[in-house]
Order: sequence, then C-alpha cells, then structure tokens
Amino acid sequence: MIFAGLETLPDIPIFLGGPVNSNRLFFIHTLDTEVITGAMQLSEHLYFDGEFEILKKYITNGLPVEKHVKFFLGYSGWTPGQLKAEIENNSWLVSKSVTTENILHANDEMFWKESLENLGSKYKTWTQFPKNPDLN
Repeated sequence: MIFAGLETLPDIPIFLGGPVNSNRLFFIHTLDTEVITGAMQLSEHLYFDGEFEILKKYITNGLPVEKHVKFFLGYSGWTPGQLKAEIENNSWLVSKSVTTENILHANDEMFWKESLENLGSKYKTWTQFPKNPDLN
C-alpha cells in the first residue's frame, strides 16, 4: 500500500509514466477542476493532477476510479522543441484517433496493438512483434 488511509480499497493499478520524477505519483482523470481543484485541463474531458487530498477523499467516498483516474509514477519529458523535432523526423507515430476514453480504458497490453491497428494496414506487421524482441 502506497498511501495511508487507502489500505481497505481494492488494488488500483499504477503505471510507469517515464524516467523523470519516477518517485512522484501523477494522475490523469476525467474529473473537472470543480471536483479536483488545481487540475490542469489537457483536453475537453481530460485533466492532469490536482489536489491529491481531494482525490483521496473522492476515492474513500466510494466514487469510481476505474475509467476515471489513471495513476503514473514519473513522466516522460522533452526540452523545448525536442518532441516537435522528433515527430518531424518520424521518430514517433502520431494518431488523431486517441480519445480520453481509450486512454483511460486501455489496458497496457492491448493499447499499443489497438493504436497501431487504428493507424491502418501499413503498421499491421508491427502488431505481431513480441513484447520482448529477444523472443523473436
């Protein structure tokens, strides 16, 4: 158990967000800034972080976490302009079909495969690669 006061709750998955600040918990959620003060709006129905004590109270009151809140240890970060340059150099695949729903509902094993399938047949062979390339 990571947080005091939440021991009696069912397990809530925590994902690896990236190598930066990997000792800090971050969260994205569908709860607006009126529910979780201090949250930053990322898109129409997606928010980043906010007052964790308010989120703890939300959780202990029995309100839904699954499909509404996703936790991450750490994050991935780039210097100004770095990510844009990497995208322009085709180092990343960019999808316009990702929604708040599939970000929060995705299980980590299928999200990659489903995202590639949504990009079209050009990437179909990528979906067949083993998780561990050494098994290829």
